Amino acid sequence: MRRSTGIFLPAMLLVGLMILSGCGSNSASPAPNQAANDKQGQKVEIELLLVTDANGKHVVVTNTNANTAKKLLDTIQRLPAMPKEIACTDELGPAYNLKFYDEGKLTTTARAERYGCRPVTIQGKEEQTRQSNQEFWDVLDNAILQATPAAHVTQLAILHTTQPDKVGRSALLPVATAQRLYEAIVKLPLVSMTRQKPCTVSYAFKEYDMVFTAANELIEAVPDAKNCHQISLGSGIASKSKSGLFQMDAQFERLLSETLEQGKFETARPDQLSMTVFDYKGTTQQIKVTDAAAMQKLFEKTYSLPSVKTPQYCITSEDKMAQRGTSYTLHFSQWNLELQDVIGFRKVGCQSDWSNNITSRIFQGDDEFWKMVLQVAGDKSG
Repeated sequence: MRRSTGIFLPAMLLVGLMILSGCGSNSASPAPNQAANDKQGQKVEIELLLVTDANGKHVVVTNTNANTAKKLLDTIQRLPAMPKEIACTDELGPAYNLKFYDEGKLTTTARAERYGCRPVTIQGKEEQTRQSNQEFWDVLDNAILQATPAAHVTQLAILHTTQPDKVGRSALLPVATAQRLYEAIVKLPLVSMTRQKPCTVSYAFKEYDMVFTAANELIEAVPDAKNCHQISLGSGIASKSKSGLFQMDAQFERLLSETLEQGKFETARPDQLSMTVFDYKGTTQQIKVTDAAAMQKLFEKTYSLPSVKTPQYCITSEDKMAQRGTSYTLHFSQWNLELQDVIGFRKVGCQSDWSNNITSRIFQGDDEFWKMVLQVAGDKSG
């Protein structure tokens, strides 16, 4: 399982470079200054255009909090008109269809795009395109969070790592403990709503990594109680349940500490190993390793090998163009916790160092390690 560990607000999918775009060239009437009246926007339906359910339909969440719906509509109506000429990024990303209702009657529809010029278009006889701002996205994110269902978790797995080159310690916690901590997280305020800055500490090395198991998803949580006092939950717009970056308080940090103390931590041992073999001729092979002894031996070997500061990468762009060389990725996990995700490259006459995609550690693979990798991959050329 792969999960994102960057900023946990809905993510953009960048695929292009900055260009002068016509996304602001629509004829836009001046943005009115008046706010919505007290009855307008008693509820809002939000269609998440990059999220689908099991039937392939876009997920729609409904926020029935009248104050939240009104605040969202007021924020839209205060947005300035989109400039006719504006430099935008040529990209794809999340978009949202918004429908505001008053006592069952549809009053306003709008579309917000979280990419390019990030326009918010009020639809109707006279379509109006507005330029969004951070306040709008913060209010929208909070409205989505309120309307998104909470998960019913059945298990909590925790990995505690003190050094990137040392095996971490893991623990499983029971359902009652897991549910109590999860419910406490989703009651915290979003960082964006507290006007605190998102945590700037790198998540490349996570002292604590947590995975909640729910009926239809795995939910990662990464706390930072030492620096920014924030905790990320879920994978943003792709999450089926509540997600976001939350601001911890003293009460929550006490609960988190008590929860960690309940865990019976032992040296982590992988229960799954998957290997991806990719050669530059375009062939990809997925291998699931079922030999527990071989899995554990490979895992331990990755930690016994020496770390290096200046890595040796023997695959060049010329090799890739000439379709020479093969990459090997080993993904170790336990209870769906990511333990190791390492990648190395090999071509005739050269074997590169290995890099850990989780901790950024670089280590030197010796002949014995490469022989083990090739045996698992079924490669007889080593």
